[in-house]
Parts: sequence; C-alpha cells; structure tokens
Amino acid sequence: MDAVFRKRQPGGAEAAGPKAAPFDFRRLDRIPKSQLRAIRLLHDNFVRNLASSLSAYLRTYIGVNLVSVEQLSYAEFLDGLSSPTCLVSLG
Repeated sequence: MDAVFRKRQPGGAEAAGPKAAPFDFRRLDRIPKSQLRAIRLLHDNFVRNLASSLSAYLRTYIGVNLVSVEQLSYAEFLDGLSSPTCLVSLG
C-alpha cells in the first residue's frame, strides 16, 4: 500500500504503462481497408447465419442482404435514420 501512495504523491515514481491520450469523437480515424474487409466478412457470415436460422425457425424462405459496410460518425448515423425508428440489438 505504501508503494501505491508514494506513486500518487508529487515527486513519487511514475506509474508504468501507457498514458491516456485525448480522443476527438467528432473526427474519424479511418479504418484500414484490411480491417474493413474483415468486418465485411464477419457481417456476410452473420447475414448467412441469420437467414438460415430464421428460415428454419419460420419454415419459410427468408432473404437477408448486407447493403453496405461503411464508417460513419455517430451524428451521420443518426441523421440517416428516419423518424420514428426502432433499433434492436440481436445478441
């Protein structure tokens, strides 16, 4: 415990590890194309599994299509939603 308090006092030893850096949520850091491809593959797999599971559960053909994978700010996402909108988390 004494070591923790010594680190917290002025002139004490600096804490090891990375320092926090400020982040501006209004400016997007672009996702690299390789990661965007990986995200698209994950979503394609989810779409196939969702269509298969729903078709089996409802015993009818269900078509599910992935429209796009793109990076948006939260404000751009909200602006693209019509009113009223209902968002559901599947999990």
